[in-house]
Amino acid sequence: MSAFSTKSLVLASLLGLLLLCSTSQAQSNQDCCLSYTKARLPRWAIKGYTEQLSSEVCDIDAIIFHTFSGLKACVNPKDVWVKKHLLFLRRSVKHIVTGQASSSSADKAYDYGEALGQPFQLVVLRGAP
Repeated sequence: MSAFSTKSLVLASLLGLLLLCSTSQAQSNQDCCLSYTKARLPRWAIKGYTEQLSSEVCDIDAIIFHTFSGLKACVNPKDVWVKKHLLFLRRSVKHIVTGQASSSSADKAYDYGEALGQPFQLVVLRGAP
């Protein structure tokens, strides 16, 4: 099977799994994750992420990964694979935003989104693979 066919199959599978991810309109017209998808997204498919905090409008803490194909996946921020992806993405942002490591900006996605001029907590990191 060629690399193109494998990537297409993976993306098609992800699309099907991501459709199972529940979102709902909250009081502030903000979409909230209500549950986590079980799918592990490959790092090359992730364009950026949004951090959802239960201390704000939504009921659960979640990381919402945004893919290059425009899909969104609600994942558990406590999962080891999610933490590894976030570490990789944050290192990429430090390089893009500041050109160097900065501990003060490494802690929150919101800081990166603000530095890039993006809307609330969205981090857009890379161009298409």
